[in-house]
Amino acid sequence: EPGGVATGVGAAQAHLVPLTDADAGRVVAPLAMTAGLGPTARAALEDLLLRVGALVEEVPEVTGLELNPVVVSAAGAAVLDARLRVAPVDRNPLPPVRRL
Repeated sequence: EPGGVATGVGAAQAHLVPLTDADAGRVVAPLAMTAGLGPTARAALEDLLLRVGALVEEVPEVTGLELNPVVVSAAGAAVLDARLRVAPVDRNPLPPVRRL
């Protein structure tokens, strides 16, 4: 959720991993704070979301992640402060079975 002067203009969202590029676009599109961003900055924010999704998928011990503030510009997205919460998980050596 956005912070600073943009506090309150975003909405908390949750998505299952793996997060796709289409998912990242759907998360970023409705945020009021992204209206002023150019396409390169929006792409940087979407890339950041994809990287967070990959982290959570690869490291199931991650139970919480707070990135605040995140600075986004045409040069990219930078996380200036992060808080990561982890907890032990029971790792099953077999790959997960997905059912539709």
